[in-house]
Amino acid sequence: MEFRPGTCSACKATFRIPATFTANKAKCSKCGGAVDIGPVTSDNSPAAKPAEPKLPAKAAAAPVAGAAARLAAKPESTPTPAAKPVPARAVPASVPATPTAQRPIATAASSAPTKPMGKPAAEKPAAKSATKPTAKAAADSGSAKSRAKQSEADLEAEEAHASRRARIAKNKKMNPLLPIGALVALGVIGAGVWMMYKDESAAKLADQARVETERVAKAEAALIEKARLEQEELVATQQREEKAAAKATAAAEAKAAETAKSIGEAEAAKAARAAKPVEGFDVSTIPDFEPFPGTTPEQWTELQALAALFVDYSAGARASRAGLTMEKTPKQSFPAILNQFKRLNLEDETGFRMADATQKMLERICKGSNFGWKYQQDEHWLQYDQKAIKSWCDAWRKASTDEAYWKKLSKETGGEEDAPAEGDAPKPAKKNDDF
Repeated sequence: MEFRPGTCSACKATFRIPATFTANKAKCSKCGGAVDIGPVTSDNSPAAKPAEPKLPAKAAAAPVAGAAARLAAKPESTPTPAAKPVPARAVPASVPATPTAQRPIATAASSAPTKPMGKPAAEKPAAKSATKPTAKAAADSGSAKSRAKQSEADLEAEEAHASRRARIAKNKKMNPLLPIGALVALGVIGAGVWMMYKDESAAKLADQARVETERVAKAEAALIEKARLEQEELVATQQREEKAAAKATAAAEAKAAETAKSIGEAEAAKAARAAKPVEGFDVSTIPDFEPFPGTTPEQWTELQALAALFVDYSAGARASRAGLTMEKTPKQSFPAILNQFKRLNLEDETGFRMADATQKMLERICKGSNFGWKYQQDEHWLQYDQKAIKSWCDAWRKASTDEAYWKKLSKETGGEEDAPAEGDAPKPAKKNDDF
């Protein structure tokens, strides 16, 4: 029969553990110490036979063997009834049955000497004296039986403990898929966190872009509003000037009427005959001006576009911004402004308005220098304004090659001297009747 020998390291008790028990350590059922379990062996193996006499006193079958030995040591005592054999107990399939050689109770009982039932009367007192040892042997036999049952119960409990520990150890074996599953779960969680962070970052960037767009839109709206207000102010100024000119004309007409009435018709006719006739000038015959020396082709193209935008009546605020841009570079912008100035149709209402705005811008560039300007309600206004445009062109033709003349024209020297002659250089604050 195969089994595994076990020895308690504390009390040195030995045990025969079933070969199916897989653990190498167990708990001692007697003292609670650790039992070292050896390899599987067999009763038939040579190593198993000499081990029998070396069993400790506290082995699993030791109590029964001790009782049998005590009974065998007293052959002269009165025989007692044979001890009842310990009934065989059902052993599980996993626990091998204990061999006959390991049950010393039956062997000791069978080897005890027996005497004939009939004995002389003289020996009866001896039988009485043997009553006590027989009772003691019976008690020892019962105690041995109980200890044998207890040993078997301990072995069964130990086997149950070992089986339970084996199941626990098996359950504790890690499934190889668990680390992979854990890594996958961590990866999914990390990806979720990253997506949340990415979405939050994208939302922040979108909010920043929206705020920046709103800021740019507000700034552009503010610029447009400012340009609109400037344009409205310019139109209002023009309207005030037109009203003032109309008022002045009405006053002059009233004064002339009074003068004519006081002088009489004769003097009025004489004054009319003496009045110098006003002749106009065809400004369309004036050739276009070339760019100022030093102006790059790209700059000249941009200045021409700004000048065309300035005289575009439908441009609105953009026209005002174009005029402000050209005033920052007066000398380079002057020829482009004149090229658009002489193309305007003064007899058209819109053309006259843009020509009047151009005349005022040139006057601002030259810090007040001008060649005069009349409005449509004035007498001979068309011829007068045509000659004014020609005078501006003649002045630039000379100023473009004469730096000193340009400084005088634009008043960069700060002087208030008059120009030498009409058509040669402008005079500041000239009156409308200079022609």
